[in-house]
Amino acid sequence: MGRRKIEKQTSVKKSNRKTIVKMTKKAEKRSTRRNGANKKKPSVKHLSHFLRIYKGLEDWHIPIFAAVKQFCGNIATVMYPGCDKHLTASLIFDNVTYIDLNSKMLPFFNDPAIHSWIEENKQYTRPTIYSFENTNFDRFVPVNNKPYDLVISASAGLVSNSACMNYLKNGGHFLVSDAHFDARNAYTKTDFSLVAVYDSESGQLISEKKCLDDYFLTTEKKKITKVQVEESVSKPKNKRSFKLIKEPSACFFLFKKIK
Repeated sequence: MGRRKIEKQTSVKKSNRKTIVKMTKKAEKRSTRRNGANKKKPSVKHLSHFLRIYKGLEDWHIPIFAAVKQFCGNIATVMYPGCDKHLTASLIFDNVTYIDLNSKMLPFFNDPAIHSWIEENKQYTRPTIYSFENTNFDRFVPVNNKPYDLVISASAGLVSNSACMNYLKNGGHFLVSDAHFDARNAYTKTDFSLVAVYDSESGQLISEKKCLDDYFLTTEKKKITKVQVEESVSKPKNKRSFKLIKEPSACFFLFKKIK
């Protein structure tokens, strides 16, 4: 019985100690609020959300961006229309202009915590420069009308039809997915030439003509047309009048502006 009483008393003491600690912390918080001695810690809300959505350094776009940088050589400036909050491009490219109509994206681009994360994990030594343009990318006009070396279209509709493409310099590159049929649309344009496709297994851009020729061909061995691109946009796959030999939905393509 005596031992049980001792154990019970010890338990009560621990419980009382926890209560005291909690009360002390509450008192300290009240005190610092009254005295203004405790500086507010920087919020990591936007950084946490960004890392959760894009998986941080596990973002599958990172090796694609790195492969493009290696393939193209010197890329001084990048434009990213319809970027959402995808700042990961700044881990690879040191000067990126992000464009999105959604004003809710602005806090992410102004967040010091995200900027610090990019500085800590970037894969280059030059100073990091990035800006956010809260506008429709079809109406975007760069400072001094200066053209860009690379335009990225990940999932923002038909960027290849937009006015912002006028600011991709001749000889510049266009990295585009076919998520919204943008890659197949670029393929139909006479001022663009398909130069590579990203191979996720090797982590490299494949530029062999034989491999590239397999894309954007119908089962009738004809190149996809603008009319068929429009059909792709307006109809589900099973309702279209054509089929592609190789569906490009899971790929990123690299085009070069030739005129």
